[in-house]
Amino acid sequence: MQTHVHMVVAIEDASRFSEGMKVLKKSYTHQYNTTHKRFGPLWRDRYRAKLIENESYLKTCGNYVEYNPVEAGIVERAVDWPYSSSRHYEMGERDLIVDLYDCNGAESRQIWRKEEFEEMKAIGSDWFQFQIHRKLKG
Repeated sequence: MQTHVHMVVAIEDASRFSEGMKVLKKSYTHQYNTTHKRFGPLWRDRYRAKLIENESYLKTCGNYVEYNPVEAGIVERAVDWPYSSSRHYEMGERDLIVDLYDCNGAESRQIWRKEEFEEMKAIGSDWFQFQIHRKLKG
């Protein structure tokens, strides 16, 4: 994708992950700007994170991420995108940043429209989303 990045990651400490994302974005921006003789930010927004309820919703998120370049009209199949984890899962291509996680047993329960998915703070059942929303509000 030319305007954004999707990652599905497990984290133990949200504040450390947030700090790591800040360092990553800053160093990438510096390198990019130096290489292309430009200045200023590359991204206008901070990263967005969503909590995932369980493995079936994890699979849904993985599918969303893998098929994003297809939805954007960049490639015809997810495996055609050189940076997609689908190359690992569907073709057995080795990828050092993809865990050897097998979620084939998990059913993908729900399909969301792109707009719905991007607005959600949490990915899961209505009850899970309600609980997260309630905790975030106060």
